[in-house]
Amino acid sequence: MSDLSNTARRQGPEPAPPAPNGPARGITKALWEYVSRPDIALQYDSYFRGMGLFAFDCQVLDLLLPKPGRLLDMGSGTGRHLVHFARRGFDVTGVELSQHMIGVAGRKLAAEHLSARIVQGDFCEMPALPDESFDSVVCMFSTLGMVKGRANRTAALAEAFRVLAPGGIFVMHAHNRFHNLFISGGRIRLLASYLRALAGRGEVGDLIIDGYRGVPKMFLHSYSARELRRALDRAGFSGIKLLYLNEERTNVIREGRLAGLLSNGFIAAAFKPVS
Repeated sequence: MSDLSNTARRQGPEPAPPAPNGPARGITKALWEYVSRPDIALQYDSYFRGMGLFAFDCQVLDLLLPKPGRLLDMGSGTGRHLVHFARRGFDVTGVELSQHMIGVAGRKLAAEHLSARIVQGDFCEMPALPDESFDSVVCMFSTLGMVKGRANRTAALAEAFRVLAPGGIFVMHAHNRFHNLFISGGRIRLLASYLRALAGRGEVGDLIIDGYRGVPKMFLHSYSARELRRALDRAGFSGIKLLYLNEERTNVIREGRLAGLLSNGFIAAAFKPVS
């Protein structure tokens, strides 16, 4: 996918770049179907209209990013953060695998006469983006969790760290592994992840969700709070802070010993140290 990662442009009403010829690093067959289907991209915004997390994560990001700067959205999708931050005067760039979502994002930007650079490719490898070229990097709506394999997720975090300027902030969302104890079918999926891990066929927290948006066997890695902190720390980030989301994902719950169990997910913020 590194050849596609070198394809970048200012997004306006132009058609999206051609689709890749095969799955990218860490992308399952199911996710490849998901990003390749035009109906999913075209219906994405309407499908998630009213999603509480979409309003709340913007509120959190606005508090964490009070001043316009250079922002990278890893897995920019149909451009909700690109549009939001372009409106605020940020210099925005997105990396997105789906040509169809890039097309939707481009039309939304063009409709508001906004500009964004969108790179089609795999955010586990972003050679088109120079070192230390962004003041902030975001990876929201559990996008990192859709990448299969710890080594691939580690590579994505390393890329986020690489392109972030010293003192810059990285913000991401992840699903909480233990929230599956409280939702329909969650206990079975969680138990299956432990059994597959014991058999050497995956990692604890790897969930297989059948029939999501009509796609069979969608992959999602769900984190524990400890695993997420450790992954960010090993990538080199400091000042790591986790926000524990409530059931509706419209606010945070109080930190405490049970927060990592009861939370419906995490928003993590971390910084690249100034050397």
